[in-house]
Order: sequence, then structure tokens, then C-alpha cells
Amino acid sequence: MQGQVQRRLLFEGLMDNMVITIDNDRLSELPDSLLTHILSFLPTKLSVRSSILARRWRFLWTQVPTLDFDKEDEDFIPSFISLHKLPTINTFRLTAKENYNFRYFNDAWIKAVIDRKVKNIDLSAFKAILLPALLFTCKTLVDFRLDFYFVVPGTGCNVCLPCLKILHINSVIYKDVDETLVHLLSGCPVLEELVIGLVTHHNLVPCNISSATLKRLTVHFTFFSHVTLFYKHHYKVEINTPALEYLRLVDCLSEHIKCGALASLTEADVYLHNTYKKQDDSRYSQSVLEFVDRLSNVKYLKLDLSYYY
Repeated sequence: MQGQVQRRLLFEGLMDNMVITIDNDRLSELPDSLLTHILSFLPTKLSVRSSILARRWRFLWTQVPTLDFDKEDEDFIPSFISLHKLPTINTFRLTAKENYNFRYFNDAWIKAVIDRKVKNIDLSAFKAILLPALLFTCKTLVDFRLDFYFVVPGTGCNVCLPCLKILHINSVIYKDVDETLVHLLSGCPVLEELVIGLVTHHNLVPCNISSATLKRLTVHFTFFSHVTLFYKHHYKVEINTPALEYLRLVDCLSEHIKCGALASLTEADVYLHNTYKKQDDSRYSQSVLEFVDRLSNVKYLKLDLSYYY
């Protein structure tokens, strides 16, 4: 009885104080597939700690399909991957905060993740980290998310992501300002959802989006006061997505908006907030009118055109 209570308390700690009411015998009856699924919702460090719950749990962490690293140093990840037994990885997630030691990604353990046929990669960083070229030729990747200050390689990097359907790139740094985004999208032949966030002077780029398969698009050209120091009147939004069904556009910076046919579009949320005077107001206004005209067949429309100068 005492051992059962200890196991219950340990498991409660792993689940971040969630109350677990299943007794030890009932827990032991659950199949490994269900137990590893439960562990996949925990950070990897806690998943490994579950090995002390009971003999049954000793090696379950090696079969968890989701790897979620947080507050780990560079040495922990390759060590863990070398012990992880599952031949496929569903999700690889890494959050590298300001006090992390990461300066670059080691190609060896990135290759190990890719060799396990990873489907989803979610990376966050709060200082500039150059992404390895290997990430952009992953044949099994379906969902790829980059958040804050990762440096995306330029046109010299081969991009071949034949299975990628979801791409979120928020506040990354583009190595080749004018060409990186176009080059990246050209290597995603089945892309269906794209989210682009541009919020600092590091990642203000001409936003040229062209995709024959894209169905959902979100673009944020968000304004922050310090951006005016770097504003050079050449940011623009160009959209060529004939299969698009949903559009969310928040634009505070561009000088020009250009859009191709949107025959499939059914829902749009558009916020064009002109925070300061354009170089050519008449040209910008004409581009906005032409863009709004493209939305004439939309069933659900939110439109906000605001001027602050």
C-alpha cells in the first residue's frame, strides 16, 4: 500500500499536480501504446523521469513518439536521441530561451531526427540561431513551425519539402532579404497553410507569396514604434494563391498590395492600418481598392481600413 501511494504521488508530480485516480493495478493494465501516448503530452525530461514509477515504466520513455525539449543544454539532446528506440518520431519540439547555450544546431542530431521520419518540427528561439540546411530537405516533414530569430538560409540552400502542408514562420531572420521567402515556398509543392509573422526590423521583407496549392494564409506586418527607425518604404505584399479559401491579413507597413485571382476565397479578415504616410499615397490607395475588389465573392468578410497620420 505504501509503495502504491508513493507511485501515485510521483505520477501526480509528473503530471504537474494533476490528480491521478487510477490505482496501480489499473495503471499496469493499460497497454504500452496508451501509456506512451500519455507521456507524449509531457516535456521529455519528465517523460524520462517516469522510469522511476515502476518496473513497467522503466523503458517506456524510449518509445514516446513526441520529443519536447525545454530548458535543456546542447549535450542532453544527442544523448537522449541515441537512447530513444522508436524508429519514427511524430513531433520534435525545442524551445531555446534567452539563457540557453544554443548558438547553432548540430547537424548530427538533426540528421538523426530526420532519419526517424519526423513529421512535425516546432522550434522557438530568442536569439539568432542559424538553421541547418538539412531541415529544408526533409522528405517526411508535414508541419514545420519556426518562432523568433532563427536564421533561415538563403537561395544557396536547397529546399525540397515534398510533404509539407503547414508552415508557420514567425519573426525569423531571412538571410537573403528579398529572395529567401520566395525560394522557400518554391520548395513546398503541396503546402496548404502558411502563417507569416513580421514584427521587428530584423525580418521586415517584401512579402511575395506564390503557391498553387495554398488554402489558408495569415500574414502579420505588425507595427512597433521602433520599426519606424528602419522603415525604408520598400515593403510590399504580393499574393498569388488561386486555391486560397481563408485569408487573414494584418498590414501596417507595406507601400503596395498586389493580389491575383481569389476565386476560391470564402472567408477573409483584413486589417490595413496605415501608421504613417506612404511615399505615394495615390498609388497605395489604388492598390488597396484593387485588392478589396478581389474580395467581392467572399462569403464572410471583416474589413478594417484605418489611417493614423
